[in-house]
Amino acid sequence: MAVNGKLIDHCAVISIQGQFNFSLHQSFRETTQKLLTTAGVNAVDVNLNEANYIDSSALGMLLVLRETANRAGISRLKISGAKGSVQKVLAIAKFDKFFTLE
Repeated sequence: MAVNGKLIDHCAVISIQGQFNFSLHQSFRETTQKLLTTAGVNAVDVNLNEANYIDSSALGMLLVLRETANRAGISRLKISGAKGSVQKVLAIAKFDKFFTLE
């Protein structure tokens, strides 16, 4: 399990590997805060391509990320690469109302 973040053309890309659950809370928060406070960031992409599990605490982290990004004036939010059960959980939770799902 890991959280990695990087900037690509003013987009904060946050990649999750393995199980996305409460055990990643601190590293997810630290990574997102660092990226969102970087000058020039105008979009966020949460890449779940390598995530194989997501629970309600992770959904909560994504919603907090959305609020934090909106407060920072970042309105382009995307969750990409979700597949299998992760994609199913996002669909059941209707996260397409809060994020662009790709």
